[in-house]
Amino acid sequence: MPFLNVPTPTHIWQASLIGWYTIFGYISTLALYAYTFSSYGTSGFEFANNEWVRKAVAIGILWIFAGINLWSVKGMGKLEDVMVYAKLIILLLISLALIYYGETDLQTFSKTLTQDFTQTPMMSILS
Repeated sequence: MPFLNVPTPTHIWQASLIGWYTIFGYISTLALYAYTFSSYGTSGFEFANNEWVRKAVAIGILWIFAGINLWSVKGMGKLEDVMVYAKLIILLLISLALIYYGETDLQTFSKTLTQDFTQTPMMSILS
């Protein structure tokens, strides 16, 4: 890490905190990908609301990620890049479709957004 030049014997915990933080972030990211892909992947089927099917698909996706990671760490990094770019492209397409086909004017949008912020408990924490 560039900001941690030399871990000294009195500050060895810094390196361990950074290492565990990195591991936790990586595992959390993979779990989020697996759950999201399983939710989207099963949404078009009859068993879309079955929690066990969704979990089984997520576990299968995690095994695929683990296999790719064991085969090639560089390959997993490239796959993560592709997934991020794919998500950005999908969000861009959805945004463009909503902008093109949307029938809401700016005043109605602002009013709806304000109502959402005031009625959503999580958003009230931020204000």
